[in-house]
Amino acid sequence: MTAKGGLSAEKYLGITGTTRPTATRDLQDLVSKRALTRTGERKHTRYYPNLSSKYRMRSLHEPKPLNG
Repeated sequence: MTAKGGLSAEKYLGITGTTRPTATRDLQDLVSKRALTRTGERKHTRYYPNLSSKYRMRSLHEPKPLNG
């Protein structure tokens, strides 16, 4: 995924070899987890990695601590 062009659904399909419905769900899931930021609409939709300091990759894979 390049910072210049972002990731389109078509690129995601080519990379993963998945079906279009699964690709849509996957991308929506990554946006909801704040791993990706979505810009544009329809054919112009692009996804970019969320590089904000508040986002941490471990939040996708590890449960939150019980004490906070």
